[in-house]
Amino acid sequence: MALAAFLGSLRLTESRTPDPAPLDLIGAALLGIGMVGLVIGLALGPVTGWVPLPAGLLVVSALALAAFAVWQSVAEVRGRDPLIPPQVVRAPAAWVGMIMSFVFFGGFGTFLFNFALTSQTGHSDPAYVSGLTLGLFAASFLIVSLLVPRVVRRLSGPGTMLLGTGMQIFGLLGVAWVADAAGRDFNLWIQLPGLVLGAGQALQFGPLVGTVVSAVPDRVAGLSGGLIATMQQAGIAVGVALLGALFHVFTARFGYDDAFALASLTQIALSLIFGAGALVLLRVHRAGAA
Repeated sequence: MALAAFLGSLRLTESRTPDPAPLDLIGAALLGIGMVGLVIGLALGPVTGWVPLPAGLLVVSALALAAFAVWQSVAEVRGRDPLIPPQVVRAPAAWVGMIMSFVFFGGFGTFLFNFALTSQTGHSDPAYVSGLTLGLFAASFLIVSLLVPRVVRRLSGPGTMLLGTGMQIFGLLGVAWVADAAGRDFNLWIQLPGLVLGAGQALQFGPLVGTVVSAVPDRVAGLSGGLIATMQQAGIAVGVALLGALFHVFTARFGYDDAFALASLTQIALSLIFGAGALVLLRVHRAGAA
């Protein structure tokens, strides 16, 4: 897959600015330390009892990210080029897009994590069966992603994301019902809500980057896309660590099937946050069009 991505990248056109800004080395170092500490700390926490290493990493992460925020403001005041200019983060489209990316991938990563545990531990499925069970879900995501530009032309980016949010909620309700009622036929019946869920998630994430980038100044378009990608990785780590820990609490009390159903219902809360963000972007889009 990496080779295929590399070959595809050769067909992309490259753009360069005639006046490139210098790299904010201090900001890059602080952000790197903060994100590494956050991701590793949250990943190790549930399996180590959170102490001592994960707790120490999270403390280091909090200090580094706080120092990063202070440094970015100082650099902006001094007329330097901060890694993430505070004026960009303050733009509604930028910070709303970051939150939407965070909650979307927090739920997405947790869903895959919980499904793997339910399938392989709860139902004793081999790993390849667990993976193939998600085949239609993945195919639905891929096919609908290819159709996203057509939908965006009709509904706009935010409108498409709202449609996707509704479909995701409907799909999660179906997944929860199947997990609670299907029993040994779980792998069969999850295909139906899986198709809806995959299509909805494609409609959610497909237009997100483009919608945010089009709503911010051109000079920070690339930065905005990078911020969304950063929140994507953080969302997966935080979601799996925190919501995955909640899933383990559910399994200890209710068993894997009911725990997966409850976790899917919990994910609806993240979908509603994403939908609220899409409404904000819809207002920004309409204001820009006016």
